[in-house]
Amino acid sequence: MPHRPGPGMTGMLLPLCGLLLACPGPPPGRTPGNRNQRHANPDAPVDRVKAALAKNLGQYRRRLRRCHELAMAEDYRIGGRVAVELRVRPQGVVTHVKVLQNTSGSALLATCVSHVVKSFVFPAGDADLWLPLKLRFAQPKTKLTVRMDDVLAKARLGKGLMAKVLLHPKSVSGSRLSLVVLRLAPGSKLPLVRHAVPLGLYVLQGALTVNGGTQRTLLRTGDSAAIGAHVAHGLQSAGTGLCAVLVFFLPAGPEALFLTGKPAAGSAWQPMAQPVRGSPVAIRVLTTPSPGDLTLSGAVLPVPQVVTVPRGRTAWLNPDAKAMHHALLVTEGAFYVTIGGIKLPAEAGMSIYVPGGQKALLTPAGDRAARLVVQPWPTTGTWSKSLTYNLIKLN
Repeated sequence: MPHRPGPGMTGMLLPLCGLLLACPGPPPGRTPGNRNQRHANPDAPVDRVKAALAKNLGQYRRRLRRCHELAMAEDYRIGGRVAVELRVRPQGVVTHVKVLQNTSGSALLATCVSHVVKSFVFPAGDADLWLPLKLRFAQPKTKLTVRMDDVLAKARLGKGLMAKVLLHPKSVSGSRLSLVVLRLAPGSKLPLVRHAVPLGLYVLQGALTVNGGTQRTLLRTGDSAAIGAHVAHGLQSAGTGLCAVLVFFLPAGPEALFLTGKPAAGSAWQPMAQPVRGSPVAIRVLTTPSPGDLTLSGAVLPVPQVVTVPRGRTAWLNPDAKAMHHALLVTEGAFYVTIGGIKLPAEAGMSIYVPGGQKALLTPAGDRAARLVVQPWPTTGTWSKSLTYNLIKLN
């Protein structure tokens, strides 16, 4: 889906690149007698170059910030200095960028920065200009959102399987839950596997067969399921179209399967189909145009829930600020999500982590209702049959 940058993306969501330090002129160590001397054009004096550089940095600030976002989708702790050298031809265009320093540790960030600064334009002259440029990107203290378009798809589990790991302990701070968007081409499948933790499924598109050994459960668009810990299960696309499913792990850990192609500690492939206890139970998730409050109770495991907030209304997620973590994915429209006084814009395709003990105010942005899928999980221990939990309170 196309990216639509939202307003006010600061604070926990989008840490801006910090001090931008431009250093035009020849690098040290060049001598006038050197055949390969690099120098500024007399027709483009330093002050004009500095002015052009400042204009370029202002014009491309958002694209440079997007480079940081892309890198932080894999590891939100990315930050540091990227120093490059630009070769500006007499026509005023940049034809070559060399990375001189990268303390961020992210090759993706340096590559993206190099691509952006190639679009810079400078005053024309009669000689090449070699221009050093240093950018410093602030390492965020807290990050709670990941945009789906920022995450690279992984395809390590066989033909027809693509996965994007959105929420995990590296992509957002303090995450105890993880969220994977799994896409299955027609006829493709994930073999039987056991995980040490339970998981929730929500079908975004198409149809999916959950294989619990000798038992099979068909899930269609809008259906949810919960699968217990250590229960062998396989997933297979059903029908003739693409299938897209959200997979929530409770707590995080097994999502490493979709990054490395190998089960994480405590997980294992199931070598053959056989009867297993605790087969998946599908629960239909129904929504109404004007939903009321939503309370979860009496279930062995909570399945992902769909929350629709009508235009002109707001809703509290975890209104009592209970010790519950939440993983969210916006599926329709856009929200402003306020967590701990920080207001985060979130459009369709953006995932959000709400730490345990925090309540979040959901406010639809624009002139229509907005919808998201949410998966709760206790901060400690497991879900209890006797637990009654107020998930949503509509205002």
